[in-house]
Amino acid sequence: MSLKKILLLLLLQLFIFNGCAPTFSEFQTADLAGKGNMAFTPYMSATSADDRGSDEEEEVPFSGDIQDSKGVLFAYGLNNKFDIHLKYEAIKGDGGFIEGSVLGVGIKYQFFNNSKNRFSGLMPISQITQNMTMPNISSEGDESVSESSKYTTIEPTLLGSSNIFKNIDFNYSAKMIMKVSGDQTEEDTGIAFNFSSSIPIPKLDYITLIPEYGIFKTGDHTFNHSGIGLAFRLNM
Repeated sequence: MSLKKILLLLLLQLFIFNGCAPTFSEFQTADLAGKGNMAFTPYMSATSADDRGSDEEEEVPFSGDIQDSKGVLFAYGLNNKFDIHLKYEAIKGDGGFIEGSVLGVGIKYQFFNNSKNRFSGLMPISQITQNMTMPNISSEGDESVSESSKYTTIEPTLLGSSNIFKNIDFNYSAKMIMKVSGDQTEEDTGIAFNFSSSIPIPKLDYITLIPEYGIFKTGDHTFNHSGIGLAFRLNM
């Protein structure tokens, strides 16, 4: 077997094992939209892996960028305590070998608000689909090998927001990501932490800039993401 085929085989095994990294970003605060109001947040994010293994493992360590994501969040205020949330995210793996999507829905409940500090709980249910296309290493032609998978997750999330300077907030969250059905449900449950700021656009107080950084840990695998969102509030 040629060196090229050996390298392709190793790469194929890596992507079959990991697939797309779980989507774990937030790009939101602990605040609610308010009864009858809506909010839209388009965002983009880049995810990297820091998978160095352990002394007992024989896996090849992997570290570097693995995928880019673009998505949008939608929130609608049911009343002054509850929002309904929708999420769509498109994922493209580095090198174009993997593409995926996330479609989620959840309920957000605010249980504490003293203006300076706010805390909310969010319970999303998401369906993740991923498609992998790799060169066919058993053929000298241009054929490719495709594989698809789909699974469902629940993601109990705690959101916090604290005012730190005038109208600028610091946001922080923790959530568990648990696969409950579909393919790859044997993988470990993971926990994610995200940190962001909410920065209003001058003279456009209905638009907020949200830069974010997050960490996701599952088993021996660690992922990091950084990105930016732009939240638009529509008060009815």
